[in-house]
Amino acid sequence: MEYYYKNLSNYTNVGRGGAPDTALVESKSRQISIIQDHIKLGSIYEVGCASGYILSELKKIGWLVAGCDPSPSEASILR
Repeated sequence: MEYYYKNLSNYTNVGRGGAPDTALVESKSRQISIIQDHIKLGSIYEVGCASGYILSELKKIGWLVAGCDPSPSEASILR
């Protein structure tokens, strides 16, 4: 896994100028809705958070957020 995340994982959105795919945004929006509907506002830690999109959206609505991802390139984006 270490080799994969250091050398092969690539979460970039090539061809969209870094913008996320529409289907991805819709999927993540559904996940955020489920979280809001079933979990009391508080703190959340996401393991494998990739670019941190869900965490970013949850932070906007008042969640205390943190996350990690084994990909060095994603970790640098998250910082």
